[in-house]
Amino acid sequence: MDHASRDEYIQLIQNFFAHEVKLRLESDWPVTDAAYQNLSDADTALIERRVGDVFGDAEREALERWRDASYPHYRREILRYGCSVETELLWRKTLMTPATPPAEVHSMMRNEVFAGDLYSGDMIVAALKRAGMELIDHARYLDFGCSSGALVRNLAAAFPGSRWHGCDPVKDSIAWAGQHIPFVSFYNSMQQPPLEYPDRFFNGVYAVSIWSHFSERAALAWFEEMHRLISPGGFLVFTTHGIRSIYYYLSEDRILFDTAKTLMRDMSETGYGFQPVWENGSKEADFLETSDWGNAYFTLTWVTMHLGAKWRVRDYVPGINQCNQDIYVLERT
Repeated sequence: MDHASRDEYIQLIQNFFAHEVKLRLESDWPVTDAAYQNLSDADTALIERRVGDVFGDAEREALERWRDASYPHYRREILRYGCSVETELLWRKTLMTPATPPAEVHSMMRNEVFAGDLYSGDMIVAALKRAGMELIDHARYLDFGCSSGALVRNLAAAFPGSRWHGCDPVKDSIAWAGQHIPFVSFYNSMQQPPLEYPDRFFNGVYAVSIWSHFSERAALAWFEEMHRLISPGGFLVFTTHGIRSIYYYLSEDRILFDTAKTLMRDMSETGYGFQPVWENGSKEADFLETSDWGNAYFTLTWVTMHLGAKWRVRDYVPGINQCNQDIYVLERT
């Protein structure tokens, strides 16, 4: 395998890890559906007309094509555009907001027409559903590594009976989120544990593309901190790079062939591969200063071997996050 060409290497990954690299798309849209169901037919018709008025007939026609081709995606687009063209209506009926961080504030996503991260909200709640778990009223939940709150804002809107928290080490992002996103308690955390929450404070924690960047030392330290913070029976949902990610990055020419071979070798030997990225630049480089941050890749075997004594794996789907990262649902024992 070390002597294979790039294309042969991709084919070898497909052959040896077919179950890992298979394309998967999320088929459940619970957060999008919860918000969309609050709109009437008259509301959606109004939003379509307003999209034409504000953005032109081409945008309105594109929205109509989504309605015919992919009704679930149409619902997400109605919410996204609705936040922009009928802001008061969407806030009153769904608690969704178009607030967008300015360019100087670090954010994991931003768009001219913005309604937060509905995609990841759907993915997380769908994973909990597969695991036989759910979000409940009066429980406390944490978005770990929330940046400027693009995701937690929509979960707080969809499940207003819960108590929502977000933490991140980037001070400006947290400050902006605290000023613009109601119903969520934000906290500027440090880059190393512990967090300033009591033991067993949360019923659940989720983290999208956070463990995908921790060194093995940092990953284990933060898993231990999550175990301290989550009450027994609570959940930890997280996404990370795996074998599917190496296939994805090779196919997209976003990773060097030699780097991919090194990562695959490390994963086959220890279950964990880590690629420091500071020397190649990173959009987080201006905000984070640590040798424990890069691109991390690990396997289900590594998770069960290192975490099995304190966590139970309730769900695992490789490559479902953007056809790239794996998702895990762990139950705290």
